[in-house]
Amino acid sequence: MSLCSPAVALGTIDPEQLGAALMAGTCLAFAAYLAVRFLRPGGSKVPYPEALWALAGFFLASGLSRLLDAMATRGGAPGVLALPLPLSAGLLSLGMTVLSCAAAFALAGLLHVRRPPCDPRQLDREAAARRAAEEALRRSEAVGRKLELVASRTDDAVVVTDLHGRIEWANDSFARMTGYGPDEVLGRSPGGLLQGPETSPATVAFMRARRRAGQGFRAEVVNYAKGGRKYWLSLGVQPIRDEDGRLTHFLGVGRDVTERKAAERRMQVQHATTQLLAGGGRLDETMPKILSTIGGMLDFDAAGFWVADGGDGGRLRAGADPWVSPRMRADGAGPRSLPGEALAARVRATGGSAWVADLAAEPEGSASRPDPPLRNALVVPVTAGEGGATLGVMIFFSRGPFRCDGALLQAMTTLGRQVGIFLERDRTQAELRRVNARLRAVLDASGQVSIIATDSDGVITVFNAGAERMLGYEASEVVGKATPLLYHDEREVREHAARLSAELGTPVEGFGAFVARARRGGREVGEWTYIRKDGTRLRVLLSVAAVMDSEGQVSGYLGAAIDLSDRQRAETQLRSSESRFRRLVEANILGVVVGGIEGQITDANDAFLEMVGYTRAEMDAGLLPWDAIIPESSALRLHLCRAELWSRGRCEPVELECRHRDGRLIPLLVGAAMLDEARTPCRGAPVVAFCLDVTERRRLEDELRRQAGELSEAAARKNEFLAMLGHELRNPLAPIRNAVRIMKRRGMDDPTLVEAREVIDHQVRQLAQLVDDLLEVSRVAGGKVRLHREVVDVATVVAFALETSRPAIDEGRHRLSIAMPPEPLRVDADPVRMAQVLANLLINAAKYTPEGGSIRLSVRAEDGHVAFRVRDNGIGIPPEMLSRVFDLFAQVDQSLDRSQGGLGLGLTLVKTLVEMHGGDVCAFSQGLGTGSELVVRLPLWTAPPAEGDVPGAGGRSDAGAAGGEAGASASPSGAAGAQAAPRPRRVLVVDDNVSSAETLKILLTMEGHEAESVHDGPSALRALEDRRHEVVLMDIGLPEMDGYEVARRIRARDGSGRPLLVAVTGYAEDEARRRSREAGFDHHLVKPVDPDIILALVSSMEWSDAPLPPWDMTRSAEDFAVEELEEIRRGR
Repeated sequence: MSLCSPAVALGTIDPEQLGAALMAGTCLAFAAYLAVRFLRPGGSKVPYPEALWALAGFFLASGLSRLLDAMATRGGAPGVLALPLPLSAGLLSLGMTVLSCAAAFALAGLLHVRRPPCDPRQLDREAAARRAAEEALRRSEAVGRKLELVASRTDDAVVVTDLHGRIEWANDSFARMTGYGPDEVLGRSPGGLLQGPETSPATVAFMRARRRAGQGFRAEVVNYAKGGRKYWLSLGVQPIRDEDGRLTHFLGVGRDVTERKAAERRMQVQHATTQLLAGGGRLDETMPKILSTIGGMLDFDAAGFWVADGGDGGRLRAGADPWVSPRMRADGAGPRSLPGEALAARVRATGGSAWVADLAAEPEGSASRPDPPLRNALVVPVTAGEGGATLGVMIFFSRGPFRCDGALLQAMTTLGRQVGIFLERDRTQAELRRVNARLRAVLDASGQVSIIATDSDGVITVFNAGAERMLGYEASEVVGKATPLLYHDEREVREHAARLSAELGTPVEGFGAFVARARRGGREVGEWTYIRKDGTRLRVLLSVAAVMDSEGQVSGYLGAAIDLSDRQRAETQLRSSESRFRRLVEANILGVVVGGIEGQITDANDAFLEMVGYTRAEMDAGLLPWDAIIPESSALRLHLCRAELWSRGRCEPVELECRHRDGRLIPLLVGAAMLDEARTPCRGAPVVAFCLDVTERRRLEDELRRQAGELSEAAARKNEFLAMLGHELRNPLAPIRNAVRIMKRRGMDDPTLVEAREVIDHQVRQLAQLVDDLLEVSRVAGGKVRLHREVVDVATVVAFALETSRPAIDEGRHRLSIAMPPEPLRVDADPVRMAQVLANLLINAAKYTPEGGSIRLSVRAEDGHVAFRVRDNGIGIPPEMLSRVFDLFAQVDQSLDRSQGGLGLGLTLVKTLVEMHGGDVCAFSQGLGTGSELVVRLPLWTAPPAEGDVPGAGGRSDAGAAGGEAGASASPSGAAGAQAAPRPRRVLVVDDNVSSAETLKILLTMEGHEAESVHDGPSALRALEDRRHEVVLMDIGLPEMDGYEVARRIRARDGSGRPLLVAVTGYAEDEARRRSREAGFDHHLVKPVDPDIILALVSSMEWSDAPLPPWDMTRSAEDFAVEELEEIRRGR
């Protein structure tokens, strides 16, 4: 390049080219001069614009030099340029020389600008600062690499966010914890990425407020991983600031604390469950709370509790209503059925909790599959402590993912044992209360023993019922207020004190006269005179002993006195009485044991030693601790008793099995308490225990069970007797009723005979009703009444009852008022049976109200029930009868005239039927002559929101069925007259009761039928062979061949003429109806039958060809009779 070659050879120069070159060189030189003219001498710093000028001059001169060099070499020969410029090579070389010099000057100026002269000390300081900065940078980079290494190796999730909370960096642990990769999180906020439906809004608001304020914070929050896993995060956030203190980033460090939270929840669940169990409520009250507490705190969706009947291995039944979580109720997905028995089998063998991870894997239709389907279940056995019997099972269900580990299974097993202990306690608590009452009765009922205890100063602390009866004082008059000196003879006390002073060599006075020997470790036994409150005197034998504390100091005295007023007893009886008395004092009727709370026995009375078979020497040698005589079967109860002593200072009586020295087990009822007044439990604290041998009680229980079985058998025999009595009473009523109908048919002119006929008719009906009531009570007592329940409007029930009871009300000329609610009320009940209940109440009111009285029936809703009130102004109920008015055969009127009659069965049926419906009945009266009110309450039925109108009574419309015979004969003329011009029938009457057969035959003949009567089974078959009878009315209990066999043979015959077979019998039992049906009878009527029904059956032959409805074997005789009549009226 020409810039590096200033020496060139000049050649021939054209004048025009020379001028142009001079002009260009001059311009370039001037430019270079301008570039360097601003350089200052002395090496001072050149301003920034001057340096730019120097740099521009250098590049300009260098560039033009290269241009001229190119022009000189153009055209293939030096000095030739392909431009129209007449320049010679010499001129070009000269120009390049000038430009080279200008470029050199410009470069020198540029270098002078870049390297100004400087102070050496300043340079040293700058070099030191630069080295320090580089060292700090290296340390910072090293620290950064170490921090990044630590963040990548820690289990905690670490993130760095900008000021707006967007993630700029996250470590690998964050990815492992959340499931999100680095590309998925950068630029997103942790809250928007990880928070879910169960994240606390309050916690989120707190974290946002602290971040916006630029402050750090710590919080625990629920997050959700990428796969949906819910976990708890303990999060710490700190602000990051630069060297100037400006906030640039946030650093967040989070740790998964799900396990800790689960452990905390388990502890909270155990604490809450323990609190509920310690409340001591009943099982049906406590178990729903326990299910709700455990299910809610452990995040389950549903739970159920099943209890085993008959102990371990028994069939499970629901022990509490199932619990459903609020979120399931909100979704409308409450379970319709939860499996209990099927899942319980998984834990009965092991006694530990079990986790069923996939309920859907159970076979289709399996009892282990809940409805609706749930995902998994935790099955918890309820056992009576560790290794105890399985008393039930708790099952908790979840419909979503649920993590169950060994710690949760162990915790739930422990809870199941606690619940089992509670269940066992609930089962025995009632028995314990009965035993306690019996124990108190044993102590207090005896009028022969007075037991009085005092403190060390002689102030009375215990004054039992025997002492009250013996002395005439109430316990409240003396306890804490008086000493035994109150009821002792003063002279006798002074004389005895003087003798003791001389004997003991120390002064004795006042109360010391009773306890001086007891203070020295002995017993004071002697005869004393008691002065009763009324001033009378009583001679007693008094034994006084000191009660010692754990330190051997006297803490009080116990005295027992027995009445010695009967001095006429024989000497042998007196010695025997004194021996029994001493044993009673020493045993206090019970075995008494003193020892430490840890279980050692330090002292015991003879009664206890006799119970267990050990000697006092063996006890003193330490061979008789509680743990040695309590077998494994009662070890848990003993442990619980000790725990209760530690917590409450006393232990409620509990039944334990104790091992006698000879190896046999004896049942003891044991109660214990701390001896010190403060009852502060500590090691070595003294405890006193009272023991009662309950072997006799168990024997009595067995005896009671045996007697209950005998009573049940007697009740069965009574029901059989009533059934037979009803049958025998019905047979003679049938001909009487038929005869009355014949007399009505014939007509009578004599008023006296008409009146006599009506009396007979009325009495027959009344006797038939009494028989029906008697048999109905037998059916109810035998559990043979089955309700046909349906949702029914109470107005329909009232209408049926009024139809039945109206004749009785009209007969008494009573005024009946009815008050019904404006809105419809419905109950879930058997309409016929409830009509019978109300009809019985109205008839009862009419029966016991004088003629012309008033009766009021009101119906209204009360506290979720429907209340039926029947009020009258009749004779009333005396106070002593109010509690017995619903008893069997109970009657208010017990006078000799028995003007009202009846067996006293109506209200007994009312009470039984109402209770079968889940209701109650009660009676109110201010006494005789004030009237009475009977109230029946039934649960009110409320229609679900989605259901429409519910039909009223539905089903049967035979309202008269509730009223027995009154309903059956409500309209005899209508029944018989409904058939226009009945065609005469050929009727065969078969009955061994000649009067019954002949009267029925006469009655049929009077109605225009052709009737024939026979009196045994073979005669009936021969009569049917001789003539074709269209209807056969036949008794069941026939001689030679019963009615069942006759019916079977008639049905077995070939032929088209099939007669209508009607059983007319006194047998009203369900078994008799069933056998009639099987034998081929078309109808089964119970004597005495209303003649209208028989005539209607005979006249309505369509019945013989129509299909018969299935028989209801739970309905009474009058139910069938009335339905027969109603169907005849409707024309079948």
